[in-house]
Amino acid sequence: MDTDLLKKIIIIASFRRSGTHLTIDSLINNSSNISTKLLVIDQLSKKHGSNIPLTKFLKKLESATKRKQYIIFKTHQPDSTYPLAAESRSFLENVLANAKKVYVVRDGRDVMVSLWYYLQTIKSEKGNSFTDILNRYASVWQVHIDHWLQKDVYLLKFEDWHKEYEKTLNRLLDFIELPSPQKIKNMVGTFQADLRYDNRLPSILQRILRKTPWKGKRLTTVEQRAGKIGEWENHFSSEDKTVFKHLAGEMLIKLGYEEDNDW
Repeated sequence: MDTDLLKKIIIIASFRRSGTHLTIDSLINNSSNISTKLLVIDQLSKKHGSNIPLTKFLKKLESATKRKQYIIFKTHQPDSTYPLAAESRSFLENVLANAKKVYVVRDGRDVMVSLWYYLQTIKSEKGNSFTDILNRYASVWQVHIDHWLQKDVYLLKFEDWHKEYEKTLNRLLDFIELPSPQKIKNMVGTFQADLRYDNRLPSILQRILRKTPWKGKRLTTVEQRAGKIGEWENHFSSEDKTVFKHLAGEMLIKLGYEEDNDW
């Protein structure tokens, strides 16, 4: 594949519930150079529920970049875990070697809270306690981050979008080598007051509306949450703190969310 095309790809990688779509929406709403269409790398895996063949994936890529725009590739997986055919594996390796790579992190404790709420919407997961989720996913969160930090990634914190949106956006666009917009669209909290995410509407109507620009903003968020910083403090028991410190406390310190395990 043309190396110039590969360099137009922006990979947005993260562990689930870490601000992936806030980052994606902030980019596509603030740069006309980025395609409003995004591709999900995970769909190349045969284990993905919406798996598509590489040929179809490449056609989507070609269509989205006809105007020489950048395009976003989203993923929640460490690339080493993809069960891919040889052809798709070769393509992914080329993408990883040439694309701009952004890794979005969030305080793992807030990630666990958001993940627990999200999993409660899935029938097979309903009923699992919050402590169950910590035991299953806290160490996975740490391993996921460790994997991506070994790559040449731009590390972006979810919390920075909330604390200093404009500076965070401009720094990210500078990394991608794109100009800053004259007028910035702040995407923090947009979905919370958005008609497309009104739970009183039938789910099928919500899905249709989500594909429609509203008040000049496009949203890609799938399952919305409040996105509050520090929400974990209302959910973690003493036992939960002990579990998380044991499984992933080291990563909290490494990322600067805590100075030590005395929290």
